[in-house]
Amino acid sequence: MVKQVFSDKFCSAFALLLMLLVYSAVSMAANITVQADRNPVSLNESFKLVYKSDGSVDDDPDFSPLEKELDILSRSQSSNMSIINGSYSSTKTWTLTVMAKQAGTLTLPPISFGSDQAPSYSLKVKQASQQSPQQSLFFSRLEVDRQQVYAQQQLVLTQKLFSARNLSAFGMAEPDFSSADVVVHQLGDEKQYQTRVGERQYLVVERRYAIFAQADGLLKVNPVLAEGRLASGRSSIFDSFGGGEVVRTRSNALSVAVLPLPKNAGAGPWLPARQLQLQEQWSQNPPRFTVGEPLTRTLSIKAEGLTAAQLPEIPPLQADGWKQYPDQPMLNNIDNDDGVTGYRVEKIALIPTRAGELTLPAIEIKWWNTQTRSFEVASIPQRKVQVAPAKVGSQAATAQPRTAPPVTKAPAASDLEDAVAETGADAVSTEKGTLDVDSIQSWQWIAAALALAWALTLLGWWLFARRQSAAPKPGTAATQVRTDVIKPLRAACQQQDLGAFRQALLQWGEVQFELQPATLQQIAERLSPAAATEIRKIDAALYAAAKSSPDCKLLVREIEQIEASNRSGKRPQKGAGLEPLYR
Repeated sequence: MVKQVFSDKFCSAFALLLMLLVYSAVSMAANITVQADRNPVSLNESFKLVYKSDGSVDDDPDFSPLEKELDILSRSQSSNMSIINGSYSSTKTWTLTVMAKQAGTLTLPPISFGSDQAPSYSLKVKQASQQSPQQSLFFSRLEVDRQQVYAQQQLVLTQKLFSARNLSAFGMAEPDFSSADVVVHQLGDEKQYQTRVGERQYLVVERRYAIFAQADGLLKVNPVLAEGRLASGRSSIFDSFGGGEVVRTRSNALSVAVLPLPKNAGAGPWLPARQLQLQEQWSQNPPRFTVGEPLTRTLSIKAEGLTAAQLPEIPPLQADGWKQYPDQPMLNNIDNDDGVTGYRVEKIALIPTRAGELTLPAIEIKWWNTQTRSFEVASIPQRKVQVAPAKVGSQAATAQPRTAPPVTKAPAASDLEDAVAETGADAVSTEKGTLDVDSIQSWQWIAAALALAWALTLLGWWLFARRQSAAPKPGTAATQVRTDVIKPLRAACQQQDLGAFRQALLQWGEVQFELQPATLQQIAERLSPAAATEIRKIDAALYAAAKSSPDCKLLVREIEQIEASNRSGKRPQKGAGLEPLYR
C-alpha cells in the first residue's frame, strides 16, 4: 500500500516537471511581429516594413520570398536591451524600405528566421495617382518601336527618366520581362539631354536596348523602378556622402505580341532583318587565276536588325578544281539609335589546281524582310573563270620529266677476261684454263657501284647548274614584277579607291614577305608602328563605316623606301621588321 502511494506521487511529480519544461521551451521561443509604417500605400510610393522580435531568433532572416511582390530598396537592423526591476528583455528590429510591384490586396508570405517564423501580412496597394507630365516633377517611361514582332526579330526598347529638379545622383533598373527566354543587347551608352514638356524643362536620361524574344507569345515588359537623389540648394561637401532627398518612381508596363515564324520559313536559318547584304571582294581586281597561286576571297554579310552572333556561316565552296583554306571569321556589332547592325566577314584562300575553265558556284542566303514581310534572297551569282597554266619555274608548275642520268654500259665478259689476264691474278685456273666465277661477280659489283657514283655526281652537278640559272639577278624580270606590284598602290592612293588599295597592299605583302596568302595583320607586324596603325584603319573604314580614313600616302612612302632598299641589294629578310609588342 505504501509502495502504491509512493508510485502515484512520483508519477504526479514527473508530469509536473514535464509540463514545466514544455512551458519553458514555449516561453523561450521568439515572438516575431510584422507591421508596415502605413497601410494602404500607393503603387509608386515607397514605405517601410518592420519585423520585430521580442527574443533571440534562431537564425538570420531570409527576405527573398518578399521579392515576388515587393522591390526591396534598402534594409537595416537594430537591437535594444533593457533591465526593469531586475527583469531583462531584448528586442531586435529589421526595417525594410520597399515598393510594391502591383496594385491590389497583397498577402506577404511568412518569413523564416531559422526555426522561428514571422507571420504573413496583408497589404493593400492603391493605383498610383494619374498625374500629367506637367504636374509630375519626376517620372519614368518605357517605349517600343513596334507593337508586334516575329520571334528573334529585333525590338527596340527605350527607357527614359524625366526630372524637373536638379539631381546629385540617379539610377534606373534593368528591363524586366515576363519571359526568361529573351536576349537583351544595350545600344551604346546612356544619353542625357534637355527637353520641354508643357511649360516645364526636364533633364532626360535615356537608354536603348535591342530585345530579341526567342519564342512566340505575349511578351510583357514589367514596370521599371527609377530613383534619384535631389541636389541640395547650396553646395556642401556632405552632398557627395549621400545628402539630399531620395525620390522614386516606376515606369509604365508594356505588352508586345511575338508572332510565330511564317509557315514557309523552311528548315534553314531564320534571319528577320530590315536589310541584309552579301558582298564579295578579291585580293586582285579583277582577279587573275593561275594554277597553284592563291587568291584571297572575302565574303561579308551585313544585316540591319541582327547581331553578328545570329548570322549564319557562309556555305563552303563545293566545286572541283579548287583548294580552299578558310580563315577565322570576323564578327562585329555596330550600334545606333535604330538598333544593332551585325557584320560577319570570312576570308578564304582559293588555289586553282588545274588550268582551263572552272566554276565558282552561286552563294545564296535566304532572309526575311521585316519591312515588306516577305522572304528575299541575298546572293552572289555563279561565275565561270579562266585559269592560266602555272608559270614556268614556279613550284606549282606541272612537274617536267627529268633527264635520265647517264647509264654506264656494263663491261662485257671478254673485257673482264683481259683485265684479269693483265693482272695475273688467281682469277684464272691454270689447271682448267677457265675464269673463276666468284672473282667475275665481284668485279661486276665494283663496276656497278662506280657507275652509280658517277651518275649521282652528274645528277648533282646538273641540279646545281639549273638552280643557278633560275635565280633572279638584280635588274632582271623579278625587279619588273616588284615594280608592277607597287604601281597599283600608287594609283589606288591617288584615286582614293580604298578597296583597290587594300588588294594591292595584300599583293605587295605576298611578294615582299613571301606570304601565301598575305593578311593585313601580317603586313602590319612587319612595318613601322605608324604604318601599322594606318593599316588597321583600312578594314574599319571598309566594313564599319568609320569616319576616319587611313593615310595611304604614308603607307606608300614607307613601301617606296623598302623598295629602294631592295633595289640597292639590301632587301629585308622574310619576317623582317618590328616584332609585335604582344604575340
